[in-house]
Amino acid sequence: MTETHLWNGLRIHLPPSFQKLSDRFTLGVPDVIGCYNSVGYAFELKRSKRKNSFLVSYRPNQVPWLRRWADQGGVAVTLVTLGSAVWCFGMRDAEALVAGLELDDADPIFVAASPKVAATELLYLAADLAADSHRV
Repeated sequence: MTETHLWNGLRIHLPPSFQKLSDRFTLGVPDVIGCYNSVGYAFELKRSKRKNSFLVSYRPNQVPWLRRWADQGGVAVTLVTLGSAVWCFGMRDAEALVAGLELDDADPIFVAASPKVAATELLYLAADLAADSHRV
């Protein structure tokens, strides 16, 4: 599943406050930003470059931008497609995703069978991450 297909599947199930950004000229800006129940969300959409493990790349300054967002109380995650599943990783996993992360070593926040399920899970993340803050 491509990033475009992922976004198209997510956007119809997210509130209208979520917007895909296409600013390739401002370093670090995430793919999607939005707000739900007074919580800010920022996330990257990635497609694994491998078929049986995770390997992604970030543009310069994306990881620091997302970490600053999370440090201020926002939800900052990377959604990675592997086959038809959507895997959600916190920013603590960014380096491992870039280096290559085997399936057996992955510890995602959630795995969703489809973008629709991923959208629902995303909206519950703020409460989950507040209770389990070490995950981000």
